[in-house]
Amino acid sequence: MRFIVNQLESLDPLLGEIDRRHAQYLRTSLRQIRYQLAGADGAFKDRLALLARGLAGLQAAGEEYQPDDMPAFQAAPVREPDANSLYTLPRYRAPFAPQPVVAAVLDPSDVLALRALTLQEMGLAITPARIQRFVGQFFNGHRILHVRELPPDAFEGEEGFSWLIHTIAYGNHPEVNYGLEPLPGEPVTLGLLQVKPFQLVKR
Repeated sequence: MRFIVNQLESLDPLLGEIDRRHAQYLRTSLRQIRYQLAGADGAFKDRLALLARGLAGLQAAGEEYQPDDMPAFQAAPVREPDANSLYTLPRYRAPFAPQPVVAAVLDPSDVLALRALTLQEMGLAITPARIQRFVGQFFNGHRILHVRELPPDAFEGEEGFSWLIHTIAYGNHPEVNYGLEPLPGEPVTLGLLQVKPFQLVKR
């Protein structure tokens, strides 16, 4: 929550910088318009007066349409000015006041039940130590174990699929005592999967 508050508070300088650059862009645009109107043959006021007299002459001559070289009106003209039509200074928001966090009080029996359930789920998790015990039972005193020497029934079903994936994934993990070395050859079927040949080397 504190991170979110800091991020929101940091938006104010950014919005202020955006407003400053927008005002600078407007000043630059106005200077460009003044330059385009004045040019090199007269002052700004003289150019405006010349344009006004030209438009008045066209209106007196019965011209109802603008000349082809006349700039078109803006696509969405402002009909009625409102509070949002004028420049407004950036407003700083009120300080953030979070509601107090109320933690529910659990019954002691519920706490013990949740603790037991959590410990059970943690015991079912496949850890490097469990993988090491699982793989170690297949070495039978040998140092190298080829993938074809692994019992296929150990990798049957969804649980066997998970054991196979973790056996390969934890190969060469610093917390296990075996390494995995890939071998050339055709894929080998183990349970639900076909894997590239490999061998497990006890360290």
